[in-house]
Amino acid sequence: MVLIITLLGLLASVIGLSLYFRKVKRNQTPKKTVALYTGLLLGIAIGSYGVVLASAESTVAIVLSALPLFLALFFFSVLTFFLIQKKPPLGDIKIKVGDSMLPFNVKNHSNEDFSSEQFIGKRTLFKFYRGSWCPYCSAELQMFADLQPQLDQYGVNIIAISGDTVEQAHLHVKRDALPITLLSDPTLNIVRQYGVEHHKALGADSQKVYKLFGLSVPGGFVSYRSMAIPTTILIDEQGIVRWIDQSDDYRLRASKDKVLGAVNRIFS
Repeated sequence: MVLIITLLGLLASVIGLSLYFRKVKRNQTPKKTVALYTGLLLGIAIGSYGVVLASAESTVAIVLSALPLFLALFFFSVLTFFLIQKKPPLGDIKIKVGDSMLPFNVKNHSNEDFSSEQFIGKRTLFKFYRGSWCPYCSAELQMFADLQPQLDQYGVNIIAISGDTVEQAHLHVKRDALPITLLSDPTLNIVRQYGVEHHKALGADSQKVYKLFGLSVPGGFVSYRSMAIPTTILIDEQGIVRWIDQSDDYRLRASKDKVLGAVNRIFS
């Protein structure tokens, strides 16, 4: 009986997590986390009941029955901790549609020099993202990579920038096999220059990233730090900003249809 209860608690948590992360992986993160929290709360409730039943048996039974409970409690705590900060501080962005891109010089993921002058003569989808530790950012960049053949029809290149170091950006490209140029801004000079800084957001180490349900997730300690607010900027051949997209919830990103719609509307 204890074994059955333990497996049911584990199953409830896994189903809740897998349904949520499956949506995140597809860049279709649900605005409401009903399925996720239903699964985790069921896992906690069933797991607690399993521990009570196991208390009448051996120590081994108690330990085994407690594992699903600890799993559910761990993910419930971590995800809640991140989700309570889902609102980034918008309104400080320093550019608007019709402006020229602000000049900067950085290194790309191959440790090569990159200048904003390289936007001239090319159409570019320029993305500020939080870091390779962020599963929502990784999923969005993968979506952009999948869109590249369609963006090629409009001559649109993809470039993304975060506070990751060159080494971390290189690991990200290699890990997710991204055909995208990643720029490194570890001092956040460019992020601040463009007014897309999220002060004291909860983040993790991009050096320790693992796969969970096929999605990149942070594996190290989390801490409060500054980082980029997810921001997408569409730039024309003259280096002029033609479209800007920011969400008031860092988990929610533009869909494929919204991105391609903007590209088609501007460059057709």
